[in-house]
Amino acid sequence: MSGKSEVPAEHIVAHLNAAVIGNRVPQKPIPACRAATCAARAKRQPNQPARSIVLRSYGKTPAARLGRRPERRHRTGSPRRFVAGHSAEGAMFPIAEATLSLDKIAEYWSREIHPRASSNELLGVLVSAWWLGELRGDSVHSRLQLLKMMLTSKYRDDLGIIFIVGNDAGPPPVDLPDESLKIDLRPQIRVPSSNIESLDEAACRDAFHALAEITKTSSIESKSYREFAVLLPSIKLTYEEFSTWCAKRSYDVPKFWKSRDQLVPPQERKIWQAKPGKRLTTTEAAVVKAMNELFPDGKSDLVAKTRDELIKDRVTHRAVSSRTIQRALEKIHFV
Repeated sequence: MSGKSEVPAEHIVAHLNAAVIGNRVPQKPIPACRAATCAARAKRQPNQPARSIVLRSYGKTPAARLGRRPERRHRTGSPRRFVAGHSAEGAMFPIAEATLSLDKIAEYWSREIHPRASSNELLGVLVSAWWLGELRGDSVHSRLQLLKMMLTSKYRDDLGIIFIVGNDAGPPPVDLPDESLKIDLRPQIRVPSSNIESLDEAACRDAFHALAEITKTSSIESKSYREFAVLLPSIKLTYEEFSTWCAKRSYDVPKFWKSRDQLVPPQERKIWQAKPGKRLTTTEAAVVKAMNELFPDGKSDLVAKTRDELIKDRVTHRAVSSRTIQRALEKIHFV
């Protein structure tokens, strides 16, 4: 037996924990057995530079290194169709933006709506309203165009839904070797014809209602459908369109968002109006009114075709041609 007295394991534990805390790396106390092993290794190699301590595990958990922050991992859980963004940091309320996207509306609205609802639930309600034609916003594609894209897609069978043409029956059950039946439980979307050229808004009414319902109830979990519908949460609404829709749905007037007319003094407001010396026809005046509703901040960065479709949707009491819209735009400015 050596003349040197052995150092108790408890002292080694305290010494190592004090050294680690001194290096400002807070961790749980090191078990005595592992601390003794580390101390023994350090005693055998006294001239080597100090290294971080690795605690090895023989299970499936990887080793953790003291003194280094482990990589942060996020669990996303089951796949979702849409995820509302969390970009509200730094926002000043009430918001005076001319337009807001559906995902931002859902995020802000979830803070005040009663009964309480999550931002994802509200996003589903908003996207469902888009399928129903209650909202349009600045969507590049109409609901009919998106439906046709889904019908003709090569990923049609992977969308998590099944299209049924006319009065055809759904897919029949399949007999399995164990005498059980395999039943297709995907939501069914019925369309009047497989010829997309013959489809119009009225003929696809039932399909739109079915898509609205399964969107609202989170029935579609397919990745392929989420890729098709990825544009929907980014659709922007004006305050007027959103507040009008809320009134029709009997929702309380939102407090997080106000129109420019409510927040900007009258003498500072800018609007689309006729240039000096220019006279507008009745139809052109209706186009100007639509411009002030759709683009109250004076910004119209959409392609002409999309812009004209939005204006035509607004001017519902009379027919408006793209040529008339172009003539009106040449006569007005934003001041």
